[in-house]
Amino acid sequence: MMIKWDNIYYFSFHMYQRNPQPIANTETKIYFPGLNGLRAIAAFIVVFFHVNVMMWFFGSKPIHYFEQRDEMSRHAVVLFFVLSGYLITYLLMQEKEKFGRIAIKKFYVRRILRIWPLFYAAILLALGIATFQRFGHSPSYNLETIFRYALFIPNFALMAGFMLPTIAPLWSVGIEEQFYALWPICLNYFKNVIAFLLVFLFGYVGLKVFLLATGQVWSPFSVRLNFFSYDTMAIGGVGAWLYARKHRSLKVIYHPIVQIICWGFFVASVVFGPFDIDYIINKEVYSIAFAIIILNVSTNPFSLIKLRHKVFDFLGRISYGIYVLHPFVIVLLSFPMKYIVPRIPGKPLQLLFIGSVTVPLTILAAWLSFRYFESRFLKRKEKFSRVRSTNDKTEVASKGEAEASAEVLSF
Repeated sequence: MMIKWDNIYYFSFHMYQRNPQPIANTETKIYFPGLNGLRAIAAFIVVFFHVNVMMWFFGSKPIHYFEQRDEMSRHAVVLFFVLSGYLITYLLMQEKEKFGRIAIKKFYVRRILRIWPLFYAAILLALGIATFQRFGHSPSYNLETIFRYALFIPNFALMAGFMLPTIAPLWSVGIEEQFYALWPICLNYFKNVIAFLLVFLFGYVGLKVFLLATGQVWSPFSVRLNFFSYDTMAIGGVGAWLYARKHRSLKVIYHPIVQIICWGFFVASVVFGPFDIDYIINKEVYSIAFAIIILNVSTNPFSLIKLRHKVFDFLGRISYGIYVLHPFVIVLLSFPMKYIVPRIPGKPLQLLFIGSVTVPLTILAAWLSFRYFESRFLKRKEKFSRVRSTNDKTEVASKGEAEASAEVLSF
């Protein structure tokens, strides 16, 4: 039976037009479906490649095939960036539209309560582990490295060549906090949000191209701009604006062929390694593809891939913990397992064995952190929310309403 893409596309876009509003109740809670699934996928891509690259902790060596494709773990982080920019921009736009202005102080308090507790707990835990395990007397183990991470400027530590394995993933958290230090202020100040977003994006990419064109004098700085990735979050913001304004470009974004191209690009990158278009625009190309995937999964009723399952929802809710805690699980497991892994024949079986232990324990650690540590701060976060996002659709609407409405995102 031939699939009639035009019919699916027609009903998809027109059903979206009849149900343009996200699920929301009188308390202005907002929920996007499917985004927890994307978070889970991104988190486990990062975990997989980090398990491989850290096999030397277990007395083995990384598998060369995956080591060559390790850049995909960074593109998975780009997916996190785009997702974050999409959600935060949408929520801030909704708050500004409803109340006239964005409550900047409340936004900062929400970020602190969501991000800082686990962030600083990880830094303290890294200090404790580094006391016993000096990682081969790596120069990265110094107070300067820890200090830069603690001040949310880990990208400056990376540019200096310093990185502690246990807290290496926190570089992306630091970049997000830098970006969001100014983002709500900018959205408050500029009335034409899309003009600001586009000027910011083209200015950012244009600066990289200009620095590259200057030759050896300034071109190294074009590479260093990739340690900031502000443009990827801004692309997520463009996606949020397109949906909030019901822009006509959604007709193209929702088309099944466009979905297939973007998902195919994503899957092929995971399996065969990232496509190297040009290092100046690699992140931007992936960000656009991810933004299209995000818009379809979260807002298109006829999205080809929905990712709406309780397993995805569970893993997505604890994805921050999975992302932050998995290096600790790997390092701590290496102490006893380094006597076992070298005896296993073949690196593929060694990787499989390490992963089969690491993944369940990482999920357990992330759930314990979310349930008994992070949730204490998340409850307080709600007091400072004017437009609140949620991970749980039952908080927003009854089961029937949730299934019948066009939904929105969670964070």
